Amino acid sequence: MTDIYLGLIESSPLPMCFLTGRELRIEMANPSMLAAWGRDESVIGKPLEEAIPEIIEQPFPVMLREVLDTGIPMRGNAAKAYHYIKGKLTTFYYDFSFRAVTASEGIQGVAVIAYDVTDQVREKKARDRFISVVSHQFNTPLTSVMAYGQVIEKELREGNYAKCQELVAKMNANTRKLSKLVEELLDVASFEPPRPVSQHSFTCADVVDEVLTEMNLGQAVQVAVPEQIRACASVSTTKKILKYLIENAVRFSPVEQSVSLSATTLNEQVVKFMVSDRGVGISKDEQTRIFAKYYKSTRNALPWQNGLGVGLFKASKLVQAEGGQLWVESNGLNQGAAFCFTLRNGIT
Repeated sequence: MTDIYLGLIESSPLPMCFLTGRELRIEMANPSMLAAWGRDESVIGKPLEEAIPEIIEQPFPVMLREVLDTGIPMRGNAAKAYHYIKGKLTTFYYDFSFRAVTASEGIQGVAVIAYDVTDQVREKKARDRFISVVSHQFNTPLTSVMAYGQVIEKELREGNYAKCQELVAKMNANTRKLSKLVEELLDVASFEPPRPVSQHSFTCADVVDEVLTEMNLGQAVQVAVPEQIRACASVSTTKKILKYLIENAVRFSPVEQSVSLSATTLNEQVVKFMVSDRGVGISKDEQTRIFAKYYKSTRNALPWQNGLGVGLFKASKLVQAEGGQLWVESNGLNQGAAFCFTLRNGIT
């Protein structure tokens, strides 16, 4: 392999390596490929399956040897691969190209180029799950509306007008559910974080009181927000963030369990809000993905709760727009969860 070709591999931002012989000896691997493997330069010069034992059970060695034997290039899209990253076997998805490198004496080895599409694959899977949830959420009230309509036609023919009024009320209730779902769906499809707006210093306790009054929840909320705490942000944006987080807490909490809302001053620059519940909790794995746009939690919302569950995504974008941070704390399933976000301290 020429020095120019080796230089291209070394400097490429894409994961690339060059393998030789039936043992697929690693002659060169650039920093991007080493990072993808979760290895360091000590693997250079070793056979691939010795350097990366987890690859033995994967299809790639067989494919690489086929390219080495035939000289026919091989490509793949969104191929699943497993690597140990910091001691944990982690799933990745790659678009890849295996190409034989030839010289006058024949095939010298195989050049490997990979492109990490893990984030794109996960987003597509999350989007597909989201669409499935949306379909189910729409189907339930829509089926009810159609059924009530058929019964109303029958009752009208028989002159049972009182019964019709009762059924119309139920139909209207399901129509309102459909309307809310449509509103949520359009909102998440077109959602854009607000442009920077004027930030004002406000009393956190007053804003919390306004939010709880407007929400008119049928579930107790324990509030611990001292009167002296002030934040500096858009009041309307802060209220939206609190509503999304409170709705999420209620969604995953038994009605007899109260939700807690607190605010504390972390330092001269930062105020922290926390909305916590004692509900179904969140696994460690989910905590890293729960704020993604189309991510649908594997947790089960309680039966009486409806909606698409996209509030956390919107809350995360609103917090970012205010220059704060949003994160979740949970010890795991059935251990409850606490959603925390920060805003600028309003006391100067």
